[in-house]
Amino acid sequence: DAKAPGSQSHAVMNGPMLQAFLEDRLKLKIRRETREIPVYKLTVTQGGARLEQFHGNCIPWDFDNPPAHPPDPSSRCGTSRLTGDGFDMHAASMTDLGMFFAVTMDRPVLNETGITGRFNLHMAVPAESFRKPRGLPALSGPAEPASSPALISAIQAAVVKLGLNLEPASAPGEFLVIESIRRPGRS
Repeated sequence: DAKAPGSQSHAVMNGPMLQAFLEDRLKLKIRRETREIPVYKLTVTQGGARLEQFHGNCIPWDFDNPPAHPPDPSSRCGTSRLTGDGFDMHAASMTDLGMFFAVTMDRPVLNETGITGRFNLHMAVPAESFRKPRGLPALSGPAEPASSPALISAIQAAVVKLGLNLEPASAPGEFLVIESIRRPGRS
């Protein structure tokens, strides 16, 4: 258990304060390391983007300072939902779209479109592309890809209809490397 002095932001408590706590109690020693990793670059096709501009107001989500009373999801910017023939995104920026793809696909997505603003997006992706194989995950051996080749192909095809591309590339990725850690109470 730990108590923070005064009122602290979510970002401070889950960042520097948590790190200091782990360093003190668990003698955690970490270092940062940069390595080249596979990514997708989100770019605009030669024909240009074909996006439906969002008109209205929405509430941006701040992961570092989430509100005490979260707003109705339909009023938040960048929300997504599966539909019968794919998925829709409401009031999404290109960064929101890249974050959605990064969770859905097998690698991070870098927004290199240069497009600003918010958009309502519909992407026709067959529902069967989202289905995961049945069974338990392997407890040993190489990790399975986060998404199937069918899903990746379906998303790439849907992105092209919006006048965008997802191009495989590589880019620097930052990693935290644990050098040492101890059980509490041991010296």
